[in-house]
Amino acid sequence: MKKVHILLPVAFCSLLLFLATRVEAGDEEKHAVITLWPEGAPLAKGVADDDVPNLTVYLPRRLPCRAAVVVLPGGGYTILARDHEGRQPAEWLNNLGVAAFALQYRLGPKYHYSAIARCAARCSLRSRRRQCLRHRY
Repeated sequence: MKKVHILLPVAFCSLLLFLATRVEAGDEEKHAVITLWPEGAPLAKGVADDDVPNLTVYLPRRLPCRAAVVVLPGGGYTILARDHEGRQPAEWLNNLGVAAFALQYRLGPKYHYSAIARCAARCSLRSRRRQCLRHRY
């Protein structure tokens, strides 16, 4: 009888671990990326990924959606907290039926406030509307 009491929690934990890894593997879906300045960003100091501001598109499963939000991850101008302040809030908004666009902006000390502010202004949904309609986002 004691063997059953020991095996049951072990089997249950193994099942949970298996299901958790399956869910993680299924969550890795590709999202569209919109470059803010396809011809090259103003004040750019190179062409590396960190020099090219873009929006990652997170769409809810239910389309069409009637609302959208631009997510600007924090990081104190030195890093981008892309996962816990970018992807996670975007996916949470998707669960509410809201489209989310996570901004990858340029960082200091290489770039100063004016370049970062241009990225934020450029990604406004009003300026992205035509491109989103063209791609049916």
